[in-house]
Amino acid sequence: MDKEEFNTISIYNMYENMYYIVNIARNIVLNEIKDALKNGGKVDKITKVESRIKSYESLIEKMEHKGYELTWDNVVKKINDLIGIRIVCSNLNDIYDLSNLIKNDGRFRIIKEKDYIRNPKKSGYTSYHIIFQYDYKVGEVTIPIKAELQIRTEEMDKWANFTHDLIYKRRTQVVG
Repeated sequence: MDKEEFNTISIYNMYENMYYIVNIARNIVLNEIKDALKNGGKVDKITKVESRIKSYESLIEKMEHKGYELTWDNVVKKINDLIGIRIVCSNLNDIYDLSNLIKNDGRFRIIKEKDYIRNPKKSGYTSYHIIFQYDYKVGEVTIPIKAELQIRTEEMDKWANFTHDLIYKRRTQVVG
């Protein structure tokens, strides 16, 4: 086995071990988001809540694209969207109501916001993104959990899924 094969196996093993921990963190953050929405009286505005953990392939691609060394420390410190949560609602006003509720909830420390509604991507993608940190306390220990929250309407969600599939299929298509 050469060095590249060894590194690939080591990184994948790191991801497998990390996935278990990140899945627990995802459930904690997802429950806190749902609780904030429930306490804020905004549950009736929501049509769907989803969550995911960034796939191994996507994580490696992002780390390489950003020029980060593939280490656990870099994943924890530099990757803000290892955990992703998506809230889908009915209309544009709900997006801003929900984002304000999350931003004003004392449980979440906002790291960054991206308003792709007012500033759409070139692809036409629109959504409201909030990167935040939730500090989970276990006794005397505080575990910081970072996640990206995307809030969009049903129409925005359909467009995002369509364009994602189109781009993904084009990227992975084998040319004969």
